[in-house]
Amino acid sequence: MRLAYATRVPVVPVVHDAGRVWPAKGWPDHGGHIRVIVTPCLPLDCEIPQELNKLAQAQMDQALAELR
Repeated sequence: MRLAYATRVPVVPVVHDAGRVWPAKGWPDHGGHIRVIVTPCLPLDCEIPQELNKLAQAQMDQALAELR
């Protein structure tokens, strides 16, 4: 978030559920579907980096809840 705040470049948080298909080590031994959710772009006008971080975390938490 510090880099996004400093550069004022748009940031789009993304979440996925690849952990259900892809093991922590090695390659998956079976097929499966990985779902991805692209959340809305974070606002560029946020003046406090910590607030930007909180917003990103809230968006990702909400999206992860949809994947469960």
